[in-house]
Amino acid sequence: MSDPSAKPAPSLKKKNPLLKFTLKGQAAKLEEMAIEQKPLLGSFCLTGQGTVLCAPPNAGKTLITLAMLIEAIEAERIAGSDVFYVDADDTTQGVADKVRVLDEYGVHIVAEGYQGFKARLLTAAIEEMILEGTARGKFLILDTFKKFTQPMSKSETSGFTEVIRRFVLAGGTLLCLAHTNKHTDANGKNVFAGVSDIIDDLDCAYVIDVQDGRDGKRLVQLTNKKRRGNVPDKLTYAYSPEPELSYIERLTSVHETDGYDGGADDVLDYKTQDNEILQALALSIQHGGERGKMEIVRSVADHDKVSKRRVLKLLEKYVGEDTDKHFWRYVVRARGIHVFELIRPIDNLTATLSSPGWTG
Repeated sequence: MSDPSAKPAPSLKKKNPLLKFTLKGQAAKLEEMAIEQKPLLGSFCLTGQGTVLCAPPNAGKTLITLAMLIEAIEAERIAGSDVFYVDADDTTQGVADKVRVLDEYGVHIVAEGYQGFKARLLTAAIEEMILEGTARGKFLILDTFKKFTQPMSKSETSGFTEVIRRFVLAGGTLLCLAHTNKHTDANGKNVFAGVSDIIDDLDCAYVIDVQDGRDGKRLVQLTNKKRRGNVPDKLTYAYSPEPELSYIERLTSVHETDGYDGGADDVLDYKTQDNEILQALALSIQHGGERGKMEIVRSVADHDKVSKRRVLKLLEKYVGEDTDKHFWRYVVRARGIHVFELIRPIDNLTATLSSPGWTG
């Protein structure tokens, strides 16, 4: 007969240690947290993903990225205040140019050597965003990848991409700009410079190849090397690489192309006269509120079906204080943003531009 005072024998059935990690029954919560994967920058960078864009030096990867970022903000796919462009591989003038352009859109620029920032601080900052719940809806652009880890080191790269993965799972989106090898593959195409973990651990990867187009244009072809989601196998952008262009002029020359026209963007311009574009600019300035230069250029180019570069040239040609030669002036607003205001009454200006004798 058993002793009633004796302690019961311990159960031989142990609890499975994986049970504390199970997601069973949490579908609704996960669906609420998930970020819809939809186009953000052009069609090559989707929200809720980690993407890497690889190119040789001076191919235009930063230029294309920022041009597509501006387009995404103007199309309201993302708010500028949710974007952090981390510029760790630039000159002082390069940083100044980017701040001047992106300030108009409220984009945050974090640059090596400014405000106490060092590239080595980035990982801890991302960890803090994940921990505090501020990663959701944010878009990080890292320029360039090699400044934040060693692409040829498997251990360092694996640790960094693990942080990126957790940032994306926390609701963020990330684009890394990286370099290709000095040597091409057997087909003469560029190949990614770094350990395979970088492409393996991210969601999407494109490699850039460059060729000359028509009228001095540079053609940049993006070829997909890895995908999770609906992104194209290939797409092509064109831009004007002339060294005498200002950064904003080069930026406005970026456009997607099928490549068959050699990247030319002037095929749109032949039917529209300067005075028609100037009238559209005047109306945009008069009624557009405190829109910055890039937004005015984009809206008029879309309205008149002309290239942004041509609109920009006309906008800048007629800015000044001389009412005999100029139509509008620069005005500096908060955060140093340049906006425009007319120096002539709109009726007087449109009458001048509509007169048969106007020659510019």
